[in-house]
Amino acid sequence: MAGLHVIVPSFLDSTDERSRSPVRHAAGMRRLLMILGAAIVLRVLAGIVANYPGYLPTPDFHTDFLAGREKTFDEGGYRTAFVAHILAGPPTLLLGLLLAVPALRQRAPLWHALLGRVVVALALLVVAPSGLVMARHPLPSLPVPEQAVAGLGFATLAFLTGVTAALGFLAARRRRLAEHERWMMRLLALLVSVVVLRIIGGVTSLLIPNAPWIYAASAWASWLLPLVAVEAWQCASRRAWHRASQRKMITDDQTPPEACRPPA
Repeated sequence: MAGLHVIVPSFLDSTDERSRSPVRHAAGMRRLLMILGAAIVLRVLAGIVANYPGYLPTPDFHTDFLAGREKTFDEGGYRTAFVAHILAGPPTLLLGLLLAVPALRQRAPLWHALLGRVVVALALLVVAPSGLVMARHPLPSLPVPEQAVAGLGFATLAFLTGVTAALGFLAARRRRLAEHERWMMRLLALLVSVVVLRIIGGVTSLLIPNAPWIYAASAWASWLLPLVAVEAWQCASRRAWHRASQRKMITDDQTPPEACRPPA
């Protein structure tokens, strides 16, 4: 059979299929985790927004978040920051979840860019500054050391929210799309902190009630946990892509040159 060159289609090439499987697996897992995460976020966020009648237009200091804040609510612009934060926070988070959907980026890039600018503007100009102001009075009922730890945690969260939003926007302007996506996923992880904080608070109130250090620790864990999870997932995705690329490269190098040419 000299001179006969067999061309194996890629969909029949088991080696090529194996090289793609880690990437496909990573994409499938990412899609599943995003769906589950979005469902949890929406459920918790709905519970948070349900308390808004106790916040606006007249604050009720017997409601969940405002309990014990009568003395500090009108100090240092806290009232204005609080109203701005609760009005801008949920839309920013919801739009961030929407922008993370790959189909929107692929099918409606103009809408993706427009909504992305809205998210960056809200995060950079409203959510982050108001969060910094609110961090000065994290929870008045806490002892002073725990207040300081919690306040520093929330202030760091607000600062990083502004930084990630700005860097994500700059990366998009420079057409560094992979870098842009990484920064915006970090921003989304930071925005999700409000949901994680509520979950931690609900669990710890049952297991370890009336422990002042829990709130201080939650002020850090609420954004560190999702941020670390995003970083770990991005690293795992890059490793899977690298392994797949390496396997394909090795396969191509080991294939005889004539087997890659079309038949004469």
